[in-house]
Amino acid sequence: MRRRFSLSAVMFIFCLLFVVRGGAFCAESESGQHTETEKQGVFVLGEIEVIGKAEETENAAVSSVFDEEMKLFTRDDIADAANLLPGVTLSYAGARNEQTLHVRGFDIKHVPIFLDGIPIYVPYDGYPDLGRFITFDLSELLISKGFTSVLYGPNTMGGALNMVSKRPDKLFETNGGAGISSGDTYQVYGNFGTNQNKYYVQGGASYIDSRYFRLSDDFSPVKTEDGGKRENSYTRDKKVNFKIAYTPSDGNEYAFSYINQQGKKGTPVYAGTDTSVTARYWQWPYWDKESYYVTSRTALGTESYFKTRLFYDNFENSLYSFDDDTYSTISKKYAFRSAYDDYSAGGSLEGGTDLFARNMIKVAVHFKKDVHREDNEGHPIQTFKDEIFSLGIEDTIDLSTDFYVIAGADYDFLKITMKRAIKNFSGADSGWKHACFTVISAILFFLPLSRIPKTLKRRLIRTIISERLSNTVRNLIFRHLLRKNWSAVSTIPICSETIEALRIN
Repeated sequence: MRRRFSLSAVMFIFCLLFVVRGGAFCAESESGQHTETEKQGVFVLGEIEVIGKAEETENAAVSSVFDEEMKLFTRDDIADAANLLPGVTLSYAGARNEQTLHVRGFDIKHVPIFLDGIPIYVPYDGYPDLGRFITFDLSELLISKGFTSVLYGPNTMGGALNMVSKRPDKLFETNGGAGISSGDTYQVYGNFGTNQNKYYVQGGASYIDSRYFRLSDDFSPVKTEDGGKRENSYTRDKKVNFKIAYTPSDGNEYAFSYINQQGKKGTPVYAGTDTSVTARYWQWPYWDKESYYVTSRTALGTESYFKTRLFYDNFENSLYSFDDDTYSTISKKYAFRSAYDDYSAGGSLEGGTDLFARNMIKVAVHFKKDVHREDNEGHPIQTFKDEIFSLGIEDTIDLSTDFYVIAGADYDFLKITMKRAIKNFSGADSGWKHACFTVISAILFFLPLSRIPKTLKRRLIRTIISERLSNTVRNLIFRHLLRKNWSAVSTIPICSETIEALRIN
């Protein structure tokens, strides 16, 4: 059953926040900015790999985009936000013309999407529309490029993308905004939170409505597109989220989260000159996801911990293929109505310890069940199910003060079932398969923390890495750093890959 919420609910929350703040929304104060030793406003339980924490060794193959950067560059969905980082390419793919991305050539089937460490999939083909995931309620976006921790679970051949939500740090905090732009586009969002020491509450709502986007004035009209306003290019997305957590002591945290996002969109008709391409008049009356998940961390003394993640995610959408550009009738042979009613459920257990002098050992167990139910009007209902079980172990080994190795291995088991709702068909069960899902990986990092000047802040290094400075300026800075502080590696060439390997907190 689809659950709906109205724009009035979003506006109510927005107006409530407006009143509480005395008639104006304020930018976060300097005390809310990220520091070297603490990540304020970040839901750390949602992180898988370590980023910028001085007490642990980080995976330097991970890049990040923080919420202030998303706002600064007006990146309202995760595809646009991820595109800020080098090695990430944004594209629109397939007949559905959905936003997707490639990380060093790997698509999102091999660079899966996570929300607070919870896998986000479209069970049918594994390609969620990244344009439907709004960034207003995120604290950071983490992308593993190449080497990826086995703690994420299966399918991370080319990396992983993890959306990390917000966590309040103050007694009361709020932010929000509203805006308009071309294409009759308007948006409004608001976030609020309170931290009461032993517990905290975080919530938010957002709404984006875009009627069209404009084509270039140089566009030459074709049969399916006359130029100006791009036909059938509307989108509408609304989202509410809520999180409540119990924090009895340092290192112990137990959180429940709820997210409801609803969208609708049109797919612009092919406007090229290739006569072999058939025009498709497609619209999506609804594209809805509803998620419930529980995350926790329990400290086992001062050297060990235990984490759990449990989730249930429901995905429903509908596709209407119309006869023509009037979008009023569905009667021709190629026209149809199709509806998906999918869900995913599962969880993971993770434990780690650094009781050993030079080792940080972590073990993770994952289970996930995907169910895809497909109802194409005039055809039998089809159901596809798969279950995957994964076991991974990872060890971070400090070889010296300057070198460390992250090594990991995982073993995955997959079971697939297909059924059709027709007489005398009982379904097909593949049984458990595991022969081709073994992964062993390791990577060596050079990170001379003992010789890094305190004045070199993480923000400067991240700016250099993300190539927002010119090559000349970036190379001059790093030549200076290598000559003054890292003389042992002064012969290493200065390039993007070297810079990424030398990331520091």
